[in-house]
Amino acid sequence: MAERGESMRWFGGKKSNSLKARVQYLQGRFQQAPDFTIRYFRIGKSLEQEGAIVFLKGIVDRTMVHADILRPLLIWGRQTESVDWQATESLLLSVGQIKELGNIEEGVQSLLRGDTLLLLDGLDLIYAINTRGWEKRGITEPSSEPVIRGPHDGFTETLVTNLSQIRRRLKTTRLKAKRYQVGRYSKTDVALLYLDGIANPQVIEELEKRIEQLDLDALQSSGQLEQLIEDNPYSPFPQIQSTERPDKAVANLLEGRVVLVVDGSPQVLIAPSVFSQFYQSPEDYGSRWLMATFVRLMRLGGFIVALTLPAIYIALISFNYEMIPLRLLIPLAESRSRVPFPPIVEAMLMEITIELLREAGIRLPSPIGQTIGIVGGLVVGQAAVQAGLVSNVMVIVVAVTAIASFVVPTYDVGFSVRLLRFPLMFLASAFGLVGIAVGLTMLLAHLAILESVGTPYALGISPLRLKDWLDSAIRAPSWFLNQRPTIGHPLNRTRQQTGKGEKKHE
Repeated sequence: MAERGESMRWFGGKKSNSLKARVQYLQGRFQQAPDFTIRYFRIGKSLEQEGAIVFLKGIVDRTMVHADILRPLLIWGRQTESVDWQATESLLLSVGQIKELGNIEEGVQSLLRGDTLLLLDGLDLIYAINTRGWEKRGITEPSSEPVIRGPHDGFTETLVTNLSQIRRRLKTTRLKAKRYQVGRYSKTDVALLYLDGIANPQVIEELEKRIEQLDLDALQSSGQLEQLIEDNPYSPFPQIQSTERPDKAVANLLEGRVVLVVDGSPQVLIAPSVFSQFYQSPEDYGSRWLMATFVRLMRLGGFIVALTLPAIYIALISFNYEMIPLRLLIPLAESRSRVPFPPIVEAMLMEITIELLREAGIRLPSPIGQTIGIVGGLVVGQAAVQAGLVSNVMVIVVAVTAIASFVVPTYDVGFSVRLLRFPLMFLASAFGLVGIAVGLTMLLAHLAILESVGTPYALGISPLRLKDWLDSAIRAPSWFLNQRPTIGHPLNRTRQQTGKGEKKHE
């Protein structure tokens, strides 16, 4: 903040405290901007002091501008003998945050953020008044992460609203937020949130360095930021988790991780992240531990089925048919007797058709999309079998694979499974079960060397840490989860001190 005794502001290569000069400079910067608005007023009983407020329509609360700024200034200006800026500041305290700016360029940036500038002729003062009031979407339930037991509110596209939802759940002064502006033209606000005393400073410093090094025209979404700061952009696996759920973001903050909130995006980013996180849901902690463990194991099984089932079918039919029981082999042979294509072509034909139907269902309006997904799959599958293009068993394999992929609670990992399925199918077609074994070995090796902000991606397995298994593929009872997981290397590992199922009586 500038000092009161500071001399003239620099702008346009010249010094001036003239209202006319400063307004002309702002008009020059905002040429052909129809939302640029100036309102003049005069202060003093003789109306000798001229002033102006400047704002951009559409991103300010115009009621606040006229009722809480301009109207009090006009009324007070006709009652005062001379201009007293201290009194003017007191008059405008009801509108909220008021900031004295260092120069006219800061005023330009404040206007673009939705502030209103207050200027007085002859006085070396430029004040920005927080009047941000653009249209915004209300808080609704996230459509991509629905739960049965748990909160039903989600993040929105407004940074302040998202920060307030986290603050409402963490009533502590240890919650810290560092703000950055990314993008030469967009000046997108990015907030880095962490819990002081729990989050590791090295992780915070590394993320800060990656954000500060960004040099681009505009940052438009959190997904774009994720791709710019992740460790290995060539990996098919996401190394930073995204979520629309405030409760999930808060839970990760409490475990010592860092949350990145991007203005204009309803998804926040969580770093560092490991593979097991993507198969967990906030609902797991609201359910009994036996049910939560069963569901997590089912999700992991769905991941394996969605990744390998088409490849296993191709390997068994093409190379390793001796492993199929005779009673099953005969129906399989009869089913494929009318199919003119090898198994790999048959599988590719059906898989690509399913992917097209899935993508069409997403892009179309909801009622039509559901109809396309269900009816289209049934009609195309039945017609393909009757035409002899694919076998009955292939339709079953593709259907089970699609269902298993829907079990994955995170869209990004589900998409990774869909992508990795095709290389495994080609390896199975070329080398049979040996090709599948080689492909899975390469995949496990990739997971073992992958990192997320310096944290091993396969933490708990590579390196092996049995304590982290209590809240990974399984979900141990709540009274066992006294220590925070080692993801992100939290400074304070203790999160609760609860006895093992002990009941205390008065």
